[in-house]
Amino acid sequence: SFPVQLINFVCSFKNDQPEFLCDAASAAQATILLAWLLRGVCILIMIALNAGMLGSFLDGMEESGSIAATGLVSAANFVTSAVVGVVVFHEQVFNGTWLAGFTLILI
Repeated sequence: SFPVQLINFVCSFKNDQPEFLCDAASAAQATILLAWLLRGVCILIMIALNAGMLGSFLDGMEESGSIAATGLVSAANFVTSAVVGVVVFHEQVFNGTWLAGFTLILI
């Protein structure tokens, strides 16, 4: 599988050995290294998305005032979360309860 091949690839660079000579300890260290690398990438993505959302909020405040900007950013955040929930986690969010809650948040 792909994760095992990736761990063996990292292990082979670490030990300067062919990938089939990696022992269990080296594979465990490579797994930990990949986990930390993935966390770092996720943190960088989170920071970038938060910076984009803050920029959008500030642009909205300049154009239409703080109340409208707060409402628009909250609605955009809610819709984005719903779309990610549907696409990534296969959630059933577009039902009557969800729409009623969304409407109450917008009001």
